[in-house]
Amino acid sequence: EQIRYGSDVISRIQAAGEGHLSELTEMIRRQLNGMIESLCRRGKVASGDLHCMSVAANTTMCHLLTGLDPRSLGVFPFTPMSRFGECYRASQLDLGFDGEVYVLPAVSGYVGGDITADILATGMDRSDRITLLLDVGTNGEMVLGCGDHMVCCATAAGPAFEGAEID
Repeated sequence: EQIRYGSDVISRIQAAGEGHLSELTEMIRRQLNGMIESLCRRGKVASGDLHCMSVAANTTMCHLLTGLDPRSLGVFPFTPMSRFGECYRASQLDLGFDGEVYVLPAVSGYVGGDITADILATGMDRSDRITLLLDVGTNGEMVLGCGDHMVCCATAAGPAFEGAEID
């Protein structure tokens, strides 16, 4: 649904700055509610049985989800309004269940909670082996290291790797 504002985060940051923040926030929440409903149906689980949810996403999408203005991510020094790593009531985010939503912490403006989740899922944070983690999407992020000694960076990769505008 947000595609009408562009297939990349920069376009969505610009749209938020042009007065579309509340619409972008509403769209992502509506999409998440649809996904929650679909998963509950498929899993034969009542939404009343949901108590918690985790969100691992890029920093811009986390801003949009929580209703924070992402414009600071579109200009140097690309400082987020929040690096997250906190819980919200699902009702605060207009999500259709009674529980908590944990938004994973971002490392920086362009190294988001999705990368934090990647690090945790691969066990890099607990390993003594040096590992290179690549996450290539709209942004291309790399993390190199092991245990608690890691370095990371990000660069714009464009929507090509996500199949945007392919006929």
